[in-house]
Amino acid sequence: MKKHIYPIIAGIILLTSACKKDWLDAKSDSSTIVPQTLEDMKLLLNNSVLNTNYTALGEASSDDIFVSNSVFSSLPLLDRNIYSWQPEIFVGTTQVLQWNNCYNQIFISNVVLEGLEKLKLNASRKAEWNNTRGQALFHRAKAFYDLHIVFSRPYSLQTAATDPGISIRLNSDINTKTVRSSVQEGYDQIKTDLKEAVNLLYPLPKIGSDPSKASALALLARLSLSMGEFDDALTYSGQSLSLFNTLIDYNSINPAAANSFTAFNQETSYYAIQALLTVLVNANISPELINTYSSNDLRKSVFFKLNTNGTYSFKGSYTGSILPFAGFSSNELYLIQAECYARKGNTVDAMKSLNTLLVKRFKTGTFIPLTASSAEAALSIILKERRKELVYRGMRWQDLRRLNLEPKFATDLSRVINGQTYVLPANDPRYVFPIPNYIIDATGIAQNPR
Repeated sequence: MKKHIYPIIAGIILLTSACKKDWLDAKSDSSTIVPQTLEDMKLLLNNSVLNTNYTALGEASSDDIFVSNSVFSSLPLLDRNIYSWQPEIFVGTTQVLQWNNCYNQIFISNVVLEGLEKLKLNASRKAEWNNTRGQALFHRAKAFYDLHIVFSRPYSLQTAATDPGISIRLNSDINTKTVRSSVQEGYDQIKTDLKEAVNLLYPLPKIGSDPSKASALALLARLSLSMGEFDDALTYSGQSLSLFNTLIDYNSINPAAANSFTAFNQETSYYAIQALLTVLVNANISPELINTYSSNDLRKSVFFKLNTNGTYSFKGSYTGSILPFAGFSSNELYLIQAECYARKGNTVDAMKSLNTLLVKRFKTGTFIPLTASSAEAALSIILKERRKELVYRGMRWQDLRRLNLEPKFATDLSRVINGQTYVLPANDPRYVFPIPNYIIDATGIAQNPR
């Protein structure tokens, strides 16, 4: 049996070769696909696979949403399992899009990285070669990261060296035996890829779906925050903001619009979308979250639609559609910066970063800058605003996972569905999704305990 993990590779070949018939050269080893020119590799990186179908599993499991009993009963089995935190999620499922797509992204990135090493280019194209390599490294790092946030335990310095992570594939050979690296090894690889990418990428993207130095630094900031490396997260968020720091004044947004934002808006440094789950399309926003917005906070009308039954649904995706956003934008960087200042005891700069963001979110002339009596108080305020700002981005799930490791922020989740109460305690094994059974069967790697 081939111990491989790359899924539906033939689909990738068909997608890319549809753009150009003869750009691939099948070598004697048919598992390896090598582009021939720099243009071919750039074309491969233009594949929409690299910007779509990022994991939405965490978003559908978070406490930001709820569905009615009747909607729950009408959902596909997969969505019901995710929403109610079942031990078995992918029952009878032979293709898990959000696993497959990440490994498709990794495969494409590895093909490009291998191909680039074989090219001989003159000095005049060195910057172009560098940027192409940087993009491939970014895409691989983001796919690795997205797999970790659902299929491995949250990063803990005490246990990361022994916690099982994902398979870190650094070549395109589908016959390479699949093994699970540790969480530490996985995060170290993500960091290595991104640090190299930062030195190769153009400062800003030519088009919004291209990785750039600004978005690689943003991912480094997000990664460092998830690892509790607050000094690094502060540095990377500041460096990213030094390249791209535009904020949208929500007073300019029409609250009556069906979709409040356009795709590739001026706050987005990297455009990507999550996979669309039925439960997210039909979900309402938690009343607990809705009630945290004050009357002058424009996010309530910009992010949410008031339904006829008094519930609220989400309409504020930075994708400009019903698809949840999975990219990077400057608002997240201001929140990372603010949190890290607070964790370092710098209350003044923490609130300054937060208020720089919030003044753009309130009705003109109504915003009173927030203050905090201590760094601890500032941190509490910032974490609440982080939840209110980063809705439907998968960030709530990531925050629950990392903050549950701090007893003062640990949160037990519960839902009542058709009269039955479902509970997800802080740090429960179900914060790690099971690896799809067909991957376990094909590779023999260990399953996550649930």
